[in-house]
Amino acid sequence: MLRAIGGVLAGIVIAFGVIVVFQLVVQAIYPPPRGANMDDPATVARLAAMTPIGARLTVILSWTLGSFLGAWLAGRIGKRAVPAVTPGVLVAAAAVANMFQTPHPVWFWIVSLALVAIATITGAALGAKKPAPQLVR
Repeated sequence: MLRAIGGVLAGIVIAFGVIVVFQLVVQAIYPPPRGANMDDPATVARLAAMTPIGARLTVILSWTLGSFLGAWLAGRIGKRAVPAVTPGVLVAAAAVANMFQTPHPVWFWIVSLALVAIATITGAALGAKKPAPQLVR
């Protein structure tokens, strides 16, 4: 049980760490206009509508990769796939909160949540997979 909890916690740290690094790269490549008031919801919504496709795809990639690696690590440490999906579920919840807060196109919702779900399930399954038994000769 403690192993599963430790795996989930490690997976959450890795998942969100990967996402933060990707987001910093996106901000460096596509910075907001100088002087933009990022505390004003109307300004943020206007800028989000003008976001280049490359920035949107990088965000989707960060959520997908973070979900996969977090679930994989949680499964690898905890040795069980069911709790290993927790990092991906938290990433999906954070993604939904982000998409509600800042307007995103419908295709972005569909693609990002589908990829996060696939990455989470795949990462958890691969991480928790027990090695094949060795044949003794």
